[in-house]
Amino acid sequence: MPGLVQASPTQAALRVRNLRKTYKDVVAVDNLDLEIRSGECFGLLGPNGAGKTTTIEICEGLTEADSGEVDVLGLRWSSDAPTLRQKLGIQLQEAQPDGGIAEAKPGSMAELQAIAASLRAKAKPEEGEPRHRSG
Repeated sequence: MPGLVQASPTQAALRVRNLRKTYKDVVAVDNLDLEIRSGECFGLLGPNGAGKTTTIEICEGLTEADSGEVDVLGLRWSSDAPTLRQKLGIQLQEAQPDGGIAEAKPGSMAELQAIAASLRAKAKPEEGEPRHRSG
């Protein structure tokens, strides 16, 4: 399939080692080890507050870990961020901008949310225009 990004057969698509993230006195992720092979379907399940969202945000490069290693397609956010941004497509769970694009720090979550909101606004059909077009 053209444009499909995959890890090599001998390489993990995602490898997480000793991942740790805390917020003040709360340990969100505590020394997590995880490896997902290319072609695997994987679900991350747990109760609220278990660190699922934090783990995913670290793997997506949106949040920085306190310690540990994350390899995505054999690359690391610390040294390969521009390449990873070109290779990955990320769909945010929620996109509620807290300000306009001009107010957001470049490369921040707020900037991504503002861009997504502006694209959604541009995609809305005009009054009386059909929502879906065929053909």
